[in-house]
Amino acid sequence: MSEYNELVEIVKHRIHAEKWGQETEYLLAQGGYIEIAKRDGSVVRTYHRDVEGHKDGEVIIVEPSMSQEELELQAPSA
Repeated sequence: MSEYNELVEIVKHRIHAEKWGQETEYLLAQGGYIEIAKRDGSVVRTYHRDVEGHKDGEVIIVEPSMSQEELELQAPSA
C-alpha cells in the first residue's frame, strides 16, 4: 500500500488548497453593494439597491478565481 503514499499526499494537498481558497480574505460593504474577496483571488460584488447604473440583486465578478494549479502553489501546506 505504500506505493500510493505520494498520490494520497497530492490529493490531500489539492483538497486543502480548495478549502483554503474558499476562505474569505475580506468583506466590504459600501455604496449599496457588498464585495467579498476569497483567498483564491476571486472578488464578487452584489448590489443591494439601484446605484450607478446597477440594479438591486445584480452580481458582478470583479476578479475571477485563480486556476487550480495556481491555487495549489499559493496554498500553505496542511
